Amino acid sequence: MFLFRLAAHQGKSIGELLDSTPSRELTEWMVYDRYFPIADGWQQTGILSALLCNLLSSGPKRKPEDFIPAAKPPGAEQSAADQVAIMQSLAARRR
Repeated sequence: MFLFRLAAHQGKSIGELLDSTPSRELTEWMVYDRYFPIADGWQQTGILSALLCNLLSSGPKRKPEDFIPAAKPPGAEQSAADQVAIMQSLAARRR
């Protein structure tokens, strides 16, 4: 997962990252990441969202994980019909 995070951080594909980065530099990035983790935008958003929600709401306390989308297991893809049904239910709420 480290290579995915580093490539995203640098705005490159993994192939571009490996083609343009010597092994020694990748090793240095790994050490750097161990002490100063490369930021995860979802984690940062989750932390801030939970903080604001807990400060501004008297409801149940929220955790950052409540705001971070969970990865769906393989094979859990939505069909077109499922997506239409979801959109129709959302539209019905606005009425």
